Amino acid sequence: MKTKIIYIVTTLILALVVFVGCSEESRFEQFPDGVYSITGGGTYTFTGEYRGQIHIDARREDVILVFDNFTLHNPNGAAIFAPRTASVEIILTDGSENTISNRGDNDAININDDLIISGNGTLNVRGEGRHGIRSDDIIIINGGTINVVTEGSALRGRDGVIINDGVITLRSDGDGIRTTLDSDTGRGFVTINGGTIDINTGGDAIESISNVTINGGDIRIRSRDDGIHTGDSIIITGGNLEILESSEGIEGRDVTIEGGNISITAINDGINARYPMVADGEDPGSEPFIRMTGGHVQTNTRRDSIESDGYVFLEGGTLHVSGVTSGRPSGEIIITGGEFISTGNMIRIANQTTQSVISSETIRQQLTDSLIEIKDSDENIILSFSTPNAFSRHAVFSSPNIEYRQTYFIYINGTRTYETVSF
Repeated sequence: MKTKIIYIVTTLILALVVFVGCSEESRFEQFPDGVYSITGGGTYTFTGEYRGQIHIDARREDVILVFDNFTLHNPNGAAIFAPRTASVEIILTDGSENTISNRGDNDAININDDLIISGNGTLNVRGEGRHGIRSDDIIIINGGTINVVTEGSALRGRDGVIINDGVITLRSDGDGIRTTLDSDTGRGFVTINGGTIDINTGGDAIESISNVTINGGDIRIRSRDDGIHTGDSIIITGGNLEILESSEGIEGRDVTIEGGNISITAINDGINARYPMVADGEDPGSEPFIRMTGGHVQTNTRRDSIESDGYVFLEGGTLHVSGVTSGRPSGEIIITGGEFISTGNMIRIANQTTQSVISSETIRQQLTDSLIEIKDSDENIILSFSTPNAFSRHAVFSSPNIEYRQTYFIYINGTRTYETVSF
C-alpha cells in the first residue's frame, strides 16, 4: 500500500488533505477550477477548510471518505458529487466537527450509488440549493450526530433510507426523509431500526413510495403536512414515535402496529388507511386496513382520530383516541382484544367484534383534560382516561375487563354521571 501526503495551498483551499490509497492507480488530483477528483477506490482522509467540490468518478469502485474536523463549501453546486462509483462511505472520526455546505441548483451531497454514514463525530449539512443528502440508491446511517438544514428534502434516497443509529436532526422546507423509486418492487422504502431522530419540515416528515417500517428509535416530528405518508404499507413494531404537529399523522394503504409508543397530534386525521390515488381503470390494490396487535397509541385530532377505507382491527395493545365532536363515521372497528377508548369520534362497532363494549351517545360537552373513569358495580375502576381535547356525545370503551351485559358507571371528574350496560 502506498501512502501519499499532499499539502495544498491555494486561494481556494485552506486545508491539509491526507490521502491513503488502496492501490497505485488511485489518485487525488487538483483541478484548476477548484474541483478535486477521486478517480479510484480507496480511503481518503480530509481535515481543515476547503472551498470547492470533491468529485468522485471511481469506475464502480468503493470509496471511503474519512472526515476529521473538515469543512467543505461549494458556492456553485454540489459540495460532494459522485456521478460514477460504487458505494461511498463517510466515516466521522470520534469527536470531530465536520460541515458540508453548498449553494446553487444542486444537492449538498449527491451520490449515484449507496451512501453509508458511520462513526462518532458530527456532520453538519447545509443545502441552499436543493436537497441536503441525496443518493440514487440507498442512504444508510449507522451512527454519528447528523444535522441537516436544507430547502429541499433533508434525506433523499431514491431506492431507500435505512437508519440504524445516530442522533439525527432534520430541518427542511420540503420533506424530511423521502424515497422516490416506484418501478422496482421492494425499493423506495424507509426503515428505522434505532437512533434519535428529530424532524421539523414544511412537507411530509417521512414520505415513502414503498413501505415504511419502524422497529425502534426515538422519533419526534413537527410537519406542516403529514407525519408519515406512503401509498403502501406502514409497519411499526417498536420505538417511540411522537408526532407533535401534522396535517395527518400517519397515512398509508395499510397500517400495522405491533408495538411501540405512539402519540399523534393532527389537524385532520390521526391514523388513516386509504386507497392510493391511481389513474382511471388502474387497480388500486388490496383493501386498506389498520391492524393493532400491541403497543400504545394516543391521538388528538380535529377530525377523525382513526379512519380506514376498510376495517380497523384491534387485537391487542392500547388505543386511546380523541377527535371531533361530530362528523361521519370513521370506518368499522373489529375489537377482539386490547383496550380501546374513543371520545368525540363517531365509531361503528363491527358485528365481528367479540370483546364487550360500552358506548354512550349522551355525554354532554366536556372540557379538555376531563378525567373519565369506568367503574363496575363494586366501584372498581375498569378504565381511566384524561381527554386531550374537548368533546361531546360520542364515547366508546372496550377492555378485556368489561364483561358482557353488565352495568357500569361513567364518572367524569370524580362525579358519577351516567349508568350504562355493556354489549
